[in-house]
Amino acid sequence: MKKKYLFLISSLFLASNIHADSAVIVDNSTVDSVYDSATGSLSIPLIDIGAQRYSSNLTFKKLSQNADGSYSTVTTISPLASAYDSTGIVVDPGFDTTIAANLKNFLLAHTQSLANGGLGKPGAIIRVEMDGKVWRGSTGLRRVNSPELLNFSDRHRIGSLTKTFVDNALMQLVDQGKVGLDTTIDTYLPNVNVPNKSIITIRDLIAHRSGLYNYVVDPTFTGIQYNLAVNPLKVYSRQDLLDIANNQPVNYIPNPAAPVYKYTNTGLTLAGLIIEAVTGQSVESVVKASTIDKLGLKRTEFPTKDPGIQSNYMHGHADYNNDGILSSYNGDLKQAAWIDPNNGNTVPAFKAQEIVSYLDPSVAWAAGAMISNHEDLSKWMKAYVDGTLLTTKGLQKQVLTDCLPSAPDYGASYCLGLVKVAWPFTHVSGNSTSTEVGLPINNDPNHIYYGHLGQIQGYDNAVFRNTARNITIGLTNNNYFISTDSNYGTGVLMFYLLNIVDPQPAANKAIRQKAAIAPLNAEDLGGQ
Repeated sequence: MKKKYLFLISSLFLASNIHADSAVIVDNSTVDSVYDSATGSLSIPLIDIGAQRYSSNLTFKKLSQNADGSYSTVTTISPLASAYDSTGIVVDPGFDTTIAANLKNFLLAHTQSLANGGLGKPGAIIRVEMDGKVWRGSTGLRRVNSPELLNFSDRHRIGSLTKTFVDNALMQLVDQGKVGLDTTIDTYLPNVNVPNKSIITIRDLIAHRSGLYNYVVDPTFTGIQYNLAVNPLKVYSRQDLLDIANNQPVNYIPNPAAPVYKYTNTGLTLAGLIIEAVTGQSVESVVKASTIDKLGLKRTEFPTKDPGIQSNYMHGHADYNNDGILSSYNGDLKQAAWIDPNNGNTVPAFKAQEIVSYLDPSVAWAAGAMISNHEDLSKWMKAYVDGTLLTTKGLQKQVLTDCLPSAPDYGASYCLGLVKVAWPFTHVSGNSTSTEVGLPINNDPNHIYYGHLGQIQGYDNAVFRNTARNITIGLTNNNYFISTDSNYGTGVLMFYLLNIVDPQPAANKAIRQKAAIAPLNAEDLGGQ
């Protein structure tokens, strides 16, 4: 027989080694506890107040009394149910039923095989909020070859969505007058060796206009991308990341009179270093204080050294040998070099773990190391796009309007830390690509979505928001690496999701079908 008791307990926690302070944190909490007389076990839920994360269940199994009156027990700790736990679909009352049905079909297609017209993902999570009513869905597995169903509340790596947190933390320093948006980076990093540091500005870093080589690009798959696959626990210093970029030619020398967009993770490494130089604190601590704590994002973390993901989480997967089979290790399968479908480069054969949940955060750091879940990401994107974290008049306007075309065939521009998508995008035929037209759509806030992709080994994310219509959309799947076919990535899938939530007019569809639309590069929507 199980009985439920209400206990007042004093919980004592030591901050883990991934946090800067080592203070002892004491908290008094009233919790529900369950005693099972059949097994003699007692379960008590715990929450780490110091880290503000990781709900757990502490179970004392087979309590037995010793001769001296003390008790002996076997103790286990397991994840505790979180807010919005669900292994299926949960829909708020009043949510549009037609859109809900289409979202269900789109979600389930993620885990259908490619042979059956699906997307071949182990699992997927989608969250759509429309005027305060939410559709939440998860499907598939946390990890292949296991019975673990994916849960909507599961945490996962968010890749380049990290950039939005770091960019906003830097913009808050601009807001406070501690950093100049158009000040050159040598002002803050006089001893850091990077090309053109006396020309590149803070604005250039946030908007990807620095011209610096993107350190994650590894066309021969023999450098950082190879190491990500075969040695994911390799630790990189900040200088290691800069050295990779410095050993390659710059894309261009930035010119404020004629700015050029070119996505580069290297700029976010410098942004992180500048935040640390100005504040005297780690970028992880600054982001935690300025965004995570301020918004109460309990499932969001900027790890420093921990290569794992704590609490209930989605495992990442990467089909490194492109055989369509995700295995725990591809070394027993036939190996062959293959062609990257996105750029035509040859990916050499190699043996590697294809379940890629463990990754040292230093390789991505300020460009992509964070962990979160979709409930938190929706709250975050709403705050960022709606401008609740900046106070200086006109600064948020610059965030949303200082934009350069990044993927014009898809109505996309890159602004100050956010991607802007004009939806629906309209095209006319061109020679090899199409040209965006329809400026009234671009200037109508009802048709503008801001957000970002977030891609990192094993995980593929996208979150976008339209403030005027109070719509926020987000999706994640757990099968990605840099050579994954972009046609099956969230860059393209985000537009499928948009077309469910905010369908294109039939006339625009007809125009689009006639246009020669260029392939979508994920980095042009903030991915990779």
